[in-house]
Amino acid sequence: MGRAEYSVHPLGDISPSWRVKRKIRKMRRAGRTGVVVHAIIRTPSQGMTFKDNSVWVSRGSDNSARVSSHSRRPKWLPLPPGRHSLEFHAARITSSSDFERSFALERGQILVAICFPIQPWTIFGKSPSTDRWYLGTV
Repeated sequence: MGRAEYSVHPLGDISPSWRVKRKIRKMRRAGRTGVVVHAIIRTPSQGMTFKDNSVWVSRGSDNSARVSSHSRRPKWLPLPPGRHSLEFHAARITSSSDFERSFALERGQILVAICFPIQPWTIFGKSPSTDRWYLGTV
């Protein structure tokens, strides 16, 4: 499997979907701390492997939140307040990318991670040339 390029952008550069906004609202009302993970996946869910456009955020091997062409809803990764080293992954059949970043979250703070991964051509729009991540805290 080949390595793909990735780029990281501020969350303000993208308008989150209504599903992401609803998930953030729900977690804020509950006073939860953690990560909302979402992906902009335009390809159909007809693949036979989990590598078909999967995006996930993990904290070591103990927990992760995965969005794929089979499960497109925003996912929640609960974290206790404090500093966390998180791993960001995007994978598909032919390539993948990953990187690590450290974040400090206060009680009730939410990190939003939205990825627009490289995808095969579809009638729904052009694919980015890199796995684009949009990160920010709310």
